[in-house]
Amino acid sequence: MNSVTFLGNYAPRCCGIATFTQDLRAAVQTARPTLRAPVAMMSDDLHGYAYPEEVELVLDEKDRTAYTRAAGVLNRSGASVLSLQHEYGIYGGPAGSWLLDLLRQLHVPVVTTCHTVLRDPSPEQHRVTCEIARHSSRMVVMAEKGREFLRDHYGVPDRKIAVIPHGIPDQRLSVDERDLTRSALGWSQRRVLFTFGLLSPSKGIEHAVRALPEIVRRHPNVLYVVAGATHPNLLREKGEQYRESLRALAIELGVSAHLQFIDRFVSRDELVRLIAAADIYITPYLNEAQITSGTLAYAFGMGKPVISTPYWHAAELLANGNGMLVPFHDTAALAEAANLLIRDDDVREAMSARALNEGRRMSWQAVGQQYASVFADAAKVTQAPPATVGVSPLTAISLAVNSAA
Repeated sequence: MNSVTFLGNYAPRCCGIATFTQDLRAAVQTARPTLRAPVAMMSDDLHGYAYPEEVELVLDEKDRTAYTRAAGVLNRSGASVLSLQHEYGIYGGPAGSWLLDLLRQLHVPVVTTCHTVLRDPSPEQHRVTCEIARHSSRMVVMAEKGREFLRDHYGVPDRKIAVIPHGIPDQRLSVDERDLTRSALGWSQRRVLFTFGLLSPSKGIEHAVRALPEIVRRHPNVLYVVAGATHPNLLREKGEQYRESLRALAIELGVSAHLQFIDRFVSRDELVRLIAAADIYITPYLNEAQITSGTLAYAFGMGKPVISTPYWHAAELLANGNGMLVPFHDTAALAEAANLLIRDDDVREAMSARALNEGRRMSWQAVGQQYASVFADAAKVTQAPPATVGVSPLTAISLAVNSAA
């Protein structure tokens, strides 16, 4: 195995999967320093980004012909493996079905990372996922629930599925660095509850806001911080309507002084500092149908005590006292859990210690090693055709795809 090409969203696009793909690539290269790792990036604006040098192929997600042309280039590139990031919203066509045009023409072994696995998919989503699985040498999920769903609802055999946790940054802040960060943010005298990620109504943040009056009544120094830009799809359709509704709710409840927004996309380094500076992490999502949460993985892996509704990833990760699970839509239970963690230092610190211990296996260093092993196994199964002599593997097609679009 001498080359792994990564296909999916990628920085500088501002989304969780773009960040994940960038981190995964770096982690695998750390595990295999001699590995070549070009990126084939899905783009919603071909000329709107300053693409980093590793992005050698740019596909217009709205141009169906780009998918089959890219397959031809990948076949000639000498890539040992294609690392495919799958989420229904990344690729064009119904349920992202244009991706299948690429996979049907591809001769390179594929390892697919499933960022979403639906228990109750639409017929088209089910068809697309089944065909992706058929074209993949291995399928990677980030929780055991994902393995269960792939096996029971899509017929993917166990031997084809690998469970590798969502990676988390290897960075840690010292006590002094944390104190300096809290001081710079104006949090030194506050107990900080924290939520981050792209903002949308599915996150259930209104329930955490509704819990604030009871939390503030017992702990007047509480501050609830919500970091992240509004989801771009929501922003296009409704602007900042959801964020403004949360602000209005806080004013109505008399807790506006206890709610702070950081309303922009937060870089990885800044995010690490914010998580470290916070006291308790909250994910009040509205329903169980979330198999992976990168935000939860980050906070938990960095040792934050977590309060969450029991969506699939949280129910698995926070089992056995690793965190606190509260029922969906239950404001009173959320307030009670927050008050317990704020007042009881022993409970909070014990939960933090368990999270840190579990988080060791989630570091990008550990995750990169696991992916490198899966890629190597996949590369042994099917050897890709050799690269055309004298042709730079992906650079030429990058220009062709751009000009054709």
